Amino acid sequence: MAEVHFEVIGLDNVFKTIDDMTDEIKNVGQREIFEELVAWQREDMNRKYPNALQDTEHSAVTGIWPRSRTWVPKGKGGKAPTRVYAPPRRSTRPILRAELLTMLQDRMVKMVSDLLKWQTKG
Repeated sequence: MAEVHFEVIGLDNVFKTIDDMTDEIKNVGQREIFEELVAWQREDMNRKYPNALQDTEHSAVTGIWPRSRTWVPKGKGGKAPTRVYAPPRRSTRPILRAELLTMLQDRMVKMVSDLLKWQTKG
């Protein structure tokens, strides 16, 4: 009976490269995700005062609402006025337009591609 054995030489370097790439993925975006979300709100959504919170070290949260919020004037003492107002008309437009969502996705993809530089050996 014949036996054949294969041994891969230099496998430690491959494992080290993969470990380095994994560490790079873990560390990406700890501050950049939040900063990119704020930049998206300022530049693409034209928000003067961006509304964003850093939820965890790898995520950020924002609230998006319609531009025209309903406003009912208050009477004396902060109570509702005695007049009866017609109910507000609701828009059928989506709150977050598809174009703005695409802009955010493009920004995040560009951010990750700029931050992650894969190591390749030819």
